[in-house]
Amino acid sequence: MAYMHVHGIGNLTKDAEFITAGDTRKGSFRIGVSARFKDREGNTQARQSFFACEIWGKLAETFENMGSLKKGTRVNVIGHFRTDRFKDGEGKDQERDYLYLSEVDLLSPRATEDGADT
Repeated sequence: MAYMHVHGIGNLTKDAEFITAGDTRKGSFRIGVSARFKDREGNTQARQSFFACEIWGKLAETFENMGSLKKGTRVNVIGHFRTDRFKDGEGKDQERDYLYLSEVDLLSPRATEDGADT
């Protein structure tokens, strides 16, 4: 099976959420990524993309204990795309795409409302 590997930098759109799935810890969060480009007229434009992310096992436990995956935190992520296929409550086929991460690096701490880093 081939994977599409991903390496990206973005900001968390809200605090990470952690649950136990079976006997393993799982962390879920979304990152926003901005790309700047010039249009045909030479004007700078920005495009925003958002990606659901998951971390599992020791990686999830470490970040949960650190409490560092908060809204606004800038992260460098490495992993690959995954798609889950399932039936919803009405029996309809559904798909959910997300980034399954093998590495997360904190690039900046989250700033508090008074501007101080946490």
